[in-house]
Amino acid sequence: QLDEGLAEKVTLKLGKLAWQMIEKGEELDFEVKDLKDCGLGADEHAVFSGICTEYFEPQNDNPLLNSGVRKFRFFHPCFQQILAAVYVILSFVLNKKNPIKHTTTTLKWTAKPTMFNVHMSAVERAIKNKNRNLDICVRFLLGLSEKSNRSFVEEFLKLLDKSQNAPLEWEEDNKKTVDYITKSLLGAPQECKIKLFEFLKELNDESLPEKISEVIQRRSSEVLDQNLIILLQTNKEIQEEFDMKKYQSNSESDVKQLLRVVCVSN
Repeated sequence: QLDEGLAEKVTLKLGKLAWQMIEKGEELDFEVKDLKDCGLGADEHAVFSGICTEYFEPQNDNPLLNSGVRKFRFFHPCFQQILAAVYVILSFVLNKKNPIKHTTTTLKWTAKPTMFNVHMSAVERAIKNKNRNLDICVRFLLGLSEKSNRSFVEEFLKLLDKSQNAPLEWEEDNKKTVDYITKSLLGAPQECKIKLFEFLKELNDESLPEKISEVIQRRSSEVLDQNLIILLQTNKEIQEEFDMKKYQSNSESDVKQLLRVVCVSN
């Protein structure tokens, strides 16, 4: 059970550090100075509540000469990724500002940013960077906006936001995000399409199977991308009913690979 103080330290302070590291493309390791910069002490419970672990890195070849540099790391990459995603959402709600830095001027901002603006800048950042940690963080960010996962964020908001601000327009913002990602698919390279499909999956886009089918039918390569197969295998609608004719060409290779999808469908 989190109290208000611990919730703030974990989500807003440790979460801020998690996000800053992902944004910079840095590894999981951080030092005492990094914790202090985010308002945390190295020995606080928030750091050692199963989220982080510590170790000492020797400064030279003889570990007996000194105790080494005290370092920390998130217990698992997913801890960093989901903490960063929670931080981005809570920071936006509490501060009424988009916490994601913008590297381009293509986005048009309004006087009052919405969750859609946050989603849009996160997706754009992921598209322009080859950073797997960032990609997964954005997937968490989008997934936490979905109705089935929303209560996780809302519980933190109850602890941190005492002003009872107007509720977020989750559904409208999510719909705008789906439309934005769908438009981004046009003319995108294959690697980018896979990334965008993963984002749409997190938002429970009901038209995702049709979009994947269209990409498969129009592909220039004879080889069917394995990532598309995985997306089909893990789609709920596909698992209930799979029509192979919508996803294959006349290639025998297509049939063999799509049989993997048939195996998981009813």
